[in-house]
Amino acid sequence: MLISVICPSLNEEEYIENILQHFVQSPPFEKELFIVDGGSQDKTIEIVKAWAATNSNIHLMQNPHRYVPHALNMAIPKCRGKFIVRIDAHTQYKYDYYEKIILTFESTGADIVGGPMRAAGRTNFQKAVALATSIFFGIGDSKFHDENYCGYTDSVYLGAWRPQIFNEIGLFDEKLIRNQ
Repeated sequence: MLISVICPSLNEEEYIENILQHFVQSPPFEKELFIVDGGSQDKTIEIVKAWAATNSNIHLMQNPHRYVPHALNMAIPKCRGKFIVRIDAHTQYKYDYYEKIILTFESTGADIVGGPMRAAGRTNFQKAVALATSIFFGIGDSKFHDENYCGYTDSVYLGAWRPQIFNEIGLFDEKLIRNQ
């Protein structure tokens, strides 16, 4: 079963190699990746092009608008997979991430699924933000921050979709440049 993966990017040379390596090494192996770059000024594009040269299922797209909803809207019509998975270059994924998404779709029948966000940081400031966005005081009743929660929620981290949902409700609102 083919799945489609979309990763918006901008100046991700420090992280993009991890994403590409994870994509290539993680099951299922029948998948396609769209890196949609918003005008990187570092080596992100070079790195992606090198991987795409040896992996025909990795595609680089240019996003002149820079922002995530534009990137998603550019890639979604090109996706051929049974499911579309959004990933982020700054996120670390478990080996079975894509398989868990497929299992969740199959077991729930949901149109949109996602897992918990486990915030982490390297610098003291990043660690403080991670803590603030991991406790009730900082996030309120946001279910996708609770890794023990399983069920309906009004929001998911990054998200994965059945492609037909976009035929029903349309693509992302490009005026919302954050928190799509």
